[in-house]
Amino acid sequence: MTSHAHYETNTLQQVTQHPLDPLTEEEVNQTTQILNASGRITPRMRIMAYSLHEPSKEDVLAYQPGQPVQREVFVVIRDHERQLTIESLVSLSDATIRSWHERGDVQPALTYPEVFSAMQATFDDAGFQAVLAKRGITDLASVVL
Repeated sequence: MTSHAHYETNTLQQVTQHPLDPLTEEEVNQTTQILNASGRITPRMRIMAYSLHEPSKEDVLAYQPGQPVQREVFVVIRDHERQLTIESLVSLSDATIRSWHERGDVQPALTYPEVFSAMQATFDDAGFQAVLAKRGITDLASVVL
């Protein structure tokens, strides 16, 4: 599925030297702008990961220095409201969303705020505190989760 959202693409300031070069900060920002311009991203969604979608081996072997490089980014997005994980493929070369797959059967890695929230919920739990107290532990600051 291709998005036809309008997006003004700027020439990348940092020139990609090879098709397998890691994503640049500018490419990550451009990916975010393309996703936002598509209208598919809601305030409750979080982009969890960006990674280079590697071109085929044939394309890599055929590459000649100075030749334009087609860049695509694989993006993992979490829709907390609908409890879905979205796997999307974004083309930087033509500023489109090439695919958008909503999955309810996977969970991306936890974010730091989610980890800290879970830790706090554990410490706040009366049952957890009672089990610790039963073992003589009353100073929760000395407990590491």
